Amino acid sequence: MPLVHPQPRGTGNSDQRGLLTVAIVRPLVFVTVAFAACTFYLIFAADAARAGGLAGSAGGLLYVVLGVSGLVAVLAQQVVAAFGAERMAAGCLGAFGAALGILGSANQSLWAVLVSAVVLGSAFTTGSAVLDLGHPGLPCSACAGFTALFVSGAISPIVTPARVGAWLTFHDLSTALLIGAALTGVTAGFIAVARRRE
Repeated sequence: MPLVHPQPRGTGNSDQRGLLTVAIVRPLVFVTVAFAACTFYLIFAADAARAGGLAGSAGGLLYVVLGVSGLVAVLAQQVVAAFGAERMAAGCLGAFGAALGILGSANQSLWAVLVSAVVLGSAFTTGSAVLDLGHPGLPCSACAGFTALFVSGAISPIVTPARVGAWLTFHDLSTALLIGAALTGVTAGFIAVARRRE
């Protein structure tokens, strides 16, 4: 977090507090959907590979590739500086949606599954770095808001498996992955469009 200096109590005005409320909407949406999409992928990716007819070893290989591709986050600071935190947030959400979509539609191909792992692994670690480097749209002094992001990020991975599990009682995993991809992609578009309008 950037170094900030405390202000005396009572110096803030209602307009600033209202701005903080508005400013935190997009970061909260980003964190909630991003953590939900990543949790969905991380928990069910191996199941999706098996459902596509791939060998059991494909799941292990998928997670190895996912972890190695996450090393791209060492470049996150330069990328955020070049494109901005909100563009990075929208781009990462788009990548999460693409990874879910590939896994849901081409899980019978080992190469497609591994490509989805590369896409998600690189976007996951980079997206996490966006919170530390830029926490998009959130004023730097809003430490309470920054904490709220991580509370949301903690709740989302708890709720997601339960909701997906309930869905899988009646429907197949591929359909769930494609729906997750669509919702994540729509959220990425929301963040990108909201930023351009401002």
